[in-house]
Amino acid sequence: MPSQTTPSGNRPQPGKLPTLKRPPKPSGRTLEDWITTFLRPDGTQGLTVRELTGALRIAAETLTLVRLYPERLSMAHIFALAELLGIAPEQLIADIFQQVKVRSEVGLMLTARQLRTRRKRHAATPRASDKGTA
Repeated sequence: MPSQTTPSGNRPQPGKLPTLKRPPKPSGRTLEDWITTFLRPDGTQGLTVRELTGALRIAAETLTLVRLYPERLSMAHIFALAELLGIAPEQLIADIFQQVKVRSEVGLMLTARQLRTRRKRHAATPRASDKGTA
């Protein structure tokens, strides 16, 4: 019966284990700071909506929501934004986590119920009761 153990050539050797990289510390910058202070090659600052929506592949309306609630970005969006900004994705993740943590501690996080009431849509046409006919 063949052995199910790892062959000796595949076992990690003592002292040759890869060193683990520590996650970066938050820089204190918010997502909005990263976007508005991005330095372009021509010397101007900031990214346009067109550049952001093209890189992240999201609509402008979604971008507005993401600027308010960066925790709604998916990992694919974070990696695309980090590539556009020229920073490590880990740094952007650390900064977004820090931004969300601070907002939560201050009490600016909205609950799910508050978000639902905020998103209530109004009817496109008035109801019959509003017209005065019953």
